[in-house]
Amino acid sequence: VTYYDSSNMNHVVTTTVKNDGSWSTDGIDMSALNDGNIFINATVSDLAGNVSSIATKTIIHDSVQPMLANAQVAGNKLAISFTETGTGLYGASLPSTADFSVTANTASVSVTGISINTSTNVVTLTLGSTIAAGATVTLNYTAGTDPNAIQDTAGNLAPDLSGQSVTNTNVPPIAPTISLDPSTDSGASSTDALTNIRSPNIFVTLTTSGSEAVGTGDHLEFIINGT
Repeated sequence: VTYYDSSNMNHVVTTTVKNDGSWSTDGIDMSALNDGNIFINATVSDLAGNVSSIATKTIIHDSVQPMLANAQVAGNKLAISFTETGTGLYGASLPSTADFSVTANTASVSVTGISINTSTNVVTLTLGSTIAAGATVTLNYTAGTDPNAIQDTAGNLAPDLSGQSVTNTNVPPIAPTISLDPSTDSGASSTDALTNIRSPNIFVTLTTSGSEAVGTGDHLEFIINGT
């Protein structure tokens, strides 16, 4: 058996076939080979010296663990991006939410769900609440003995994270606009915000689209004469 990497670093292992046709060897060690494609060739020869044709197989050697690239939060979604030079993140099973802890301005924020995008190598946490704009966010991740810990498809585990800073992309909503209903704007002009009506109609217009839009659960505070 001959095995080598893309730099043609050859390793040769020989063994003897048993009477029942089986064989084994513990001499294959790929630790010195580069990551990437590993090419394996095998032949067998009989006692008369006749050599078989060559059997070939290519496997992928990936010994590099996924590493954190960045972490950022938008709304109640915290995206953890990894650099993965090998085979990509494994997404068929998900780590436990108990592996993660998130704080916003030192207050604990629950993690209620996890998803993994194996195409972009991003682990996304769904948080129990939306992070406030301007809050300082930190992330902790401890795999422990979780068999479904963050890993690539070759089984290399991502490192634990402690006190990892998270970029908070949440922004405060755009301030509303206030106007007087023209139908209750009395006098010579219906657009001068001058009225003698004691209970006029006041319009408050909110931004409902884009990253600075208001959303369900947001609060509107309406104050008249400071009260």
